[in-house]
Amino acid sequence: MTCSVRPAVPADADAIELLNADVQALHAEALPTLFKPPGATALPADEVRALLRAPDARVLLAEADGVPVGYAYVEIRRRPENGFRFANDAVYLHHLSVRPAEQRRGIGRALMV
Repeated sequence: MTCSVRPAVPADADAIELLNADVQALHAEALPTLFKPPGATALPADEVRALLRAPDARVLLAEADGVPVGYAYVEIRRRPENGFRFANDAVYLHHLSVRPAEQRRGIGRALMV
């Protein structure tokens, strides 16, 4: 298996929508009073395309042998200087999803590097 990670592009939106179902199912199972089960409204392709245009969002797509198998969505949070700390940027991980059949193969790790 050859795994590669690259920045997602608008043409990847449908694949990311499908990959989101895995992570959404985990969220819904763990916290059913907070998270909805996977469905068409969880992360539709149009919303993925909007994220790709957002200046502080980054979406990475992992492929194994050219097939999408996972993704990561992070937000860069820019914090201004104030009286007790200097300005800084922090990365907030919103989603990390790897197809169940592809887990334990280093794909999640590759998405986080």
